[in-house]
Parts: sequence; C-alpha cells; structure tokens
Amino acid sequence: MIVVDDEAFISSANFTASAQERNIEAGVHFRQASLAMALRRQFDTLVAKKRLRRLPLS
Repeated sequence: MIVVDDEAFISSANFTASAQERNIEAGVHFRQASLAMALRRQFDTLVAKKRLRRLPLS
C-alpha cells in the first residue's frame, strides 16, 4: 500500500515467477482524500502498536 496526499494504491501484486505466470494479481488506485487519510491512520496505528513495521524507502 502506498498513500501520498489524497491518493492511495493498494495491490496484491508479487514480483515472483509464480505471480507472473500462474497467479491473478490485482490492484486499485484511487483519489479520495478521506479514504486515503483513513488508510494512513489505520496503518500508523498498527505501526504504533508494533503489529506492523515500516519499511525503509531506500
């Protein structure tokens, strides 16, 4: 999941040989500020509770 300002992209895509050859991968991109902010808050809460870990961008 990627959230930037009022946009978000959520995808199940995996970059493996199986994903490219056998699986059906899906994703959605939307521009709705309220939904993007809600997603960000949800994931920030999970990070704060140490249920998820933020990955470095580099």
